Amino acid sequence: MAISDPAFAARLQTDDGRVLDFDDPGCQFRYQAEERLKVKALYFHAFRGET
Repeated sequence: MAISDPAFAARLQTDDGRVLDFDDPGCQFRYQAEERLKVKALYFHAFRGET
C-alpha cells in the first residue's frame, strides 16, 4: 500500500514473518480483521498534533 502521509502510517508483522505497511491504523485494523492474521507486532508512527 502506498503511504500518502507518513505521520499516520502503520506496520503489521505477522507470525510467519510478513511485514505489511498501511496508510493509517484504520486500514491496518480493517485488514487484520478481514484476514484473521496471527500478529507478531504492530507499529504506529508517533504523531503529535498541535497542542
